[in-house]
Amino acid sequence: MTFLQFFNAGVFVVATKIAANYETFNIDNGIIGQISTIMILNAITPNVVHFAKKYFEIIHKLQIFLAKHGWFILNQIEINKLTSGNIINLPKRYAYALKTLILTALYAPAVPVVVPVALIGMIIFYFLEKLLITRSYSMPPNISSMTFDSAMELLEYFLITFALGQLVIYAYFYSYQVGELPLDWLITIFITLALAIFNSALPMDAIN
Repeated sequence: MTFLQFFNAGVFVVATKIAANYETFNIDNGIIGQISTIMILNAITPNVVHFAKKYFEIIHKLQIFLAKHGWFILNQIEINKLTSGNIINLPKRYAYALKTLILTALYAPAVPVVVPVALIGMIIFYFLEKLLITRSYSMPPNISSMTFDSAMELLEYFLITFALGQLVIYAYFYSYQVGELPLDWLITIFITLALAIFNSALPMDAIN
């Protein structure tokens, strides 16, 4: 789920724009603004929409209203869900947080402003979830610890994505001759990438 959101929210849109304007591509030609817009929307829209749905129970109230007037038919399973209260969907919330971190790692080398934007998004995420936990969510079902372990394992891709983002920017400057970059920068990038791949290959579960 994390990687689906990652590619859908931030990679396909930018990649399509670059492919469509490959011959005249310039990193300043709308790409920086588009990346910034993606990160700003990612910081605000998912959090606000999720909060509105859960805190004000808009969808639940609308379904109940339509069902009472005979405009919407509910089966017993749907009725049970509507009357059981709000239950936090931990995998989805983990997926949002991880997607934000990985998008930040990918775009930070090219557009450093995404770092404070992502930080603001995570702060909004924290306080809205805290409010939902104290005011809206009902007792969640028992969830396997594998959910948390899997989320932590995905953090290993943060450093790999950051190194790949640096490599893409270096390749851009080299290919389009925007400016000269010292060779030791490329060596540092490859060292970072090698260490990140080595770290992700380690059997962390067995080590812990």
